[in-house]
Formats: sequence, structure tokens, C-alpha cells
Amino acid sequence: MAWIRSEEEVEEIIQGLLTKGKPNHITQSVLFKKNSEQQLDMLRHVLRRSTSFGEYMRQLIINDMNGTNNTREDITPPRNEQNIPKKDMGNFF
Repeated sequence: MAWIRSEEEVEEIIQGLLTKGKPNHITQSVLFKKNSEQQLDMLRHVLRRSTSFGEYMRQLIINDMNGTNNTREDITPPRNEQNIPKKDMGNFF
């Protein structure tokens, strides 16, 4: 993805965010339209894969910054999948 702002423009935006709003956090929200099945599917996807929407997004950003492929293995699986033992499929083919 191409850069759309210079470092100076980004720092100006960051400084503005640091001086307003909550004292310890910068909030960047995402809205999902209730009448858009595609957007609700995106939200369902994230909620199945992570215990926190924010954590999921931070991990995607880390992966993007590191140039890693955003595959299922890159994201922490939901709690109900973390302790499920893998079945030995043997030589499937």
C-alpha cells in the first residue's frame, strides 16, 4: 500500500490527537453499518478470531509493518480454539 502522507503530516496529526481526547489513549473508531451484510460479516470474522477488535487490528498493523502475510496463524486464535488438540490425520493422500 502506498504512503498517502508525509512523515511531517503524520506527526502533525499525532500531535493533535495527543493534545485532545482521553488522557491515556488515542481512540480511532471503526463503524459497521447495521444494514450491510458484508460489513456485519467482517465484524463476525474478527469476533470469531480474537477476543478484542482492537487487539486484532493492532496485530494486523504489526503484521503490515513487518511485511508478514496476514494468515490465520499470524492472529491469536479465539479462546475456544487455543487448547483444542490437533488430530493426527496420518497420510491423508
